[in-house]
Amino acid sequence: MFRVVPPNSRAAAVVSGTTAWSSGSAEAAEPASSGGSIALLRRSNRVVITATKTGTEKIATVFARYWAEALREPAADTDKNEAVSVLEAFRYAQRKVTESFDSAKRLATEHSLLEDTGKGDGERNPSPENGEGKLAATFTLVRLGANADAARDPAKRA
Repeated sequence: MFRVVPPNSRAAAVVSGTTAWSSGSAEAAEPASSGGSIALLRRSNRVVITATKTGTEKIATVFARYWAEALREPAADTDKNEAVSVLEAFRYAQRKVTESFDSAKRLATEHSLLEDTGKGDGERNPSPENGEGKLAATFTLVRLGANADAARDPAKRA
């Protein structure tokens, strides 16, 4: 399990390793069967991310490894604004998981989901068309480059 405390101060609830953000810090884990927790955790103004799509996918997952990598990898910042959002980290980790299975020539056994409307069962491909990902796109996890330097500047914190 790892813990992220983003600069914009939002909080997370973790049940069975599933990540859900509402307002304060954020936590995530690498669980099997995390998809079964979406219905329990979803609500308005919360982002829920799971490594698997159902509670019956009982396999070791690699999603969290790539999620953590996204927090330090400039390639995760797809809009090049020197900040990695929850949506960007999700897409980065999802892409890396797919590449991992493809390069090993294995059938994918984990299927990450994102739910941020408070109503759905999670989406594998959040987009404006399916209404998922809007909240996740606004939640900054980590700042990079000059933005990170500015965030650490004691004069700016006062």
